Amino acid sequence: LYIMSGNPWPQVGTVSSFGGTVESGYFNNTNTGITVTVPIENDSNLKDGTVQIVSKNGTDTDYGNLGSSVTITSDDVSQWYKVVTITADTLTSFSQYIENYVLYFSATISDSYFNSTTGPQSSSTILPDTTAPNDFTVGNVTSQDGNVVDGYYNTTNNGILITVPIDCL
Repeated sequence: LYIMSGNPWPQVGTVSSFGGTVESGYFNNTNTGITVTVPIENDSNLKDGTVQIVSKNGTDTDYGNLGSSVTITSDDVSQWYKVVTITADTLTSFSQYIENYVLYFSATISDSYFNSTTGPQSSSTILPDTTAPNDFTVGNVTSQDGNVVDGYYNTTNNGILITVPIDCL
């Protein structure tokens, strides 16, 4: 079991969606993937090792491998982290990906001697929310105050009241 400098593995860093309209903590139908920042200690034994992103949803206790493992390069070791990219296709085909269920992330790191350990869960999560809201029609539009004439706004009116129906889950 590889322990970084005799210390427990540091927590996996930020998990973020990218591409399209990015909302922190969400994966939506315009996003093209996510990135996971994994801490890598400056230790030459980690060069040519691997990082495997693991994830689970809020209803499952076991992590599953998300995508393929990636090789740790000398640049990753010298900068103390590796950013792993997961494409939208890989994320949405992941067995634990379920719309509106929070995904939790960690990583398994292996050194060049195949010793590995899984770090603590990231404090960053992703909520898949790719279903567009239902279409709706604006309700009544009514002028306010003064001489109210249905369908018109005139110089005696001082406001408009618009009713918008909202479907709640």
